[in-house]
Amino acid sequence: MRRNRAPEERAGEEPLPVKMTRRKRGVLPEHDEGEGSGSLLDYEAAAAYLCTTPRHVRELWARRQLAAIKVGRCVRFTKGDLDVFIAANRVGAARSTSSRFR
Repeated sequence: MRRNRAPEERAGEEPLPVKMTRRKRGVLPEHDEGEGSGSLLDYEAAAAYLCTTPRHVRELWARRQLAAIKVGRCVRFTKGDLDVFIAANRVGAARSTSSRFR
């Protein structure tokens, strides 16, 4: 029996897809965990959300300053966790102690 037949020789079989599509980097498919659930972001997408570099996001996660979800060997971030990080690192305006500015 011949194993490698041309597509036209396959009687009644559907042809295989020509090109498998790859997912775009960044946002992963949404998961449903109720309210507040968002899409999972990889390092590149999290860096774009924080307006920084993927290396800086890796460093923040390595120092445990940024919460993450591990899916196997992959590290993913939620927008909610990134928003919490942004709020925790917000610096307010300094109030002047000099009488000159009163």
